[in-house]
Amino acid sequence: MDRGRAPPGGEQQAAGMVPRRGGGSAPVVGSMSELHRSILRDHRAALVSDMNTRHVLPHLLATGVLTDRLEAEIITTGGSRQAMNEALLQVLPTRGDQAFRELCTALRNGSQQSYLADALEQAENAAQGLDRPQPLVMTDSEGPAYPHADFSLQDATSYLTASVLIFKFNPNTAHRDIQLSQNNNTIHRVTIKNGRKETSCCRDQFVDTRFLPNPTVLGDVSVSSSVYYWEVNVWTSLTYRIGVAYENVPRHLCLGDSNASWCLVHSPMECSGRHNGKSFAMNILSPERVGVLLDFGGGRLSFCDVERRRILHTFLAHFSQPLYPAFSVWDGELSLVSVSKVPGFL
Repeated sequence: MDRGRAPPGGEQQAAGMVPRRGGGSAPVVGSMSELHRSILRDHRAALVSDMNTRHVLPHLLATGVLTDRLEAEIITTGGSRQAMNEALLQVLPTRGDQAFRELCTALRNGSQQSYLADALEQAENAAQGLDRPQPLVMTDSEGPAYPHADFSLQDATSYLTASVLIFKFNPNTAHRDIQLSQNNNTIHRVTIKNGRKETSCCRDQFVDTRFLPNPTVLGDVSVSSSVYYWEVNVWTSLTYRIGVAYENVPRHLCLGDSNASWCLVHSPMECSGRHNGKSFAMNILSPERVGVLLDFGGGRLSFCDVERRRILHTFLAHFSQPLYPAFSVWDGELSLVSVSKVPGFL
């Protein structure tokens, strides 16, 4: 039997037991519920890759989830961070549901892993909601959208057979400072010259389909069924948004700021998924090429880092109208990638 630290008085207490106020002990560990086990399995790839075990272990030890012996065994497993992460994920399911809750707390306390805590807690809330019927809060155009981060690519898309979406940027929707080139396959923002200022506008002033005042453009093809995939080169740009939008998306708002668009936001100050004015922060390195996978009927929209073979963010939503690829760029350029087939890792 594992032994914990010696309590006051010199006697050791059994692992997984804490003193009761009236004497005796109360178990705090045991078999983890299948719900929490499945959530850890679903997010295993992200946890193994990004979890800072040396930050997490002291918290789990202090809260009684781990014993000194278990902590030592994890630390000495191979020595590498990924090896320790693997070892910890092997141990946690044997330490009860408290282990899941304390893992979320430890991840949130470590600022570099707070997005993992968000992903685990969102998955738990969504799964528990299936067992407790609740009224759905609906908007005019859609059902509830549940953001999810860092699914494994295999888990998220193994059931899909996606086709490559072939399209170009639609000049009829382009903001006046967006310049199209390369046969409408590349966009960049033209620098404002001669002191020209943006004209203020409101939604009633639109006389065509162009975006004002934000540097945005839509694709010329919509998706209303099936599963499609496309890619965008982003390596020359620091500030951009990539996503999908309904045709009637408000032209006076940025992508992701209404209930008619979903997007990935990248800037020097922020990396997030965004929908209806709400952001879901991500801890990512700047991708060079972004892949977009849209399962219209299944209500899933995923963004992935093609080079690193990793999903950046996933939205689950009910799409009620045809969706157009949507793009905003403030510096550098965005260019569509000619993809002959969906990558094998999808």
